[in-house]
Amino acid sequence: MADSSYTVGDMVAEFLSRIGVTTAFGIVSVHNVPMLDAIGRRNAIPYVMARGEMGGAHMADAYARVTGGLGVVFTSTGPGMANSIGGLVEARFAGSPVLHIRSSTRPSRPMIRRDSAWRRTRISAASRCFGRMTAAGWKCGSARVAPGFPHRLCRARWW
Repeated sequence: MADSSYTVGDMVAEFLSRIGVTTAFGIVSVHNVPMLDAIGRRNAIPYVMARGEMGGAHMADAYARVTGGLGVVFTSTGPGMANSIGGLVEARFAGSPVLHIRSSTRPSRPMIRRDSAWRRTRISAASRCFGRMTAAGWKCGSARVAPGFPHRLCRARWW
């Protein structure tokens, strides 16, 4: 994609295609729509809708076990992300290569200080939880640093 509207979603879709991902699983959420739109525009990676995040994680695990390829699951944030934990832990214990992708968007208006502190606590608690059960994990703080993430994933290449 050469035009100036290249987005982080486009980068994710291009990266998944380049590393040979052939199917992705998960749910559609307001937070991951830009990535799923970019995948859809390329029409190269089928997206299999799950009823919930846990099912999507188990589907990605099963896909990785059966095909020997990388299972990819997209989840929403917060409780949706937490719902994927059972499937991701199962994949980790089985040694299945599963890539879990989630995103969040900044609120359009400033949060009050108390709410902001609550959100930081919740996000860091989620990061600690996932950090203990995954092979690798990164948090992308802004679109400016997003282009470095595919390089990190390839360098950590556990699949």
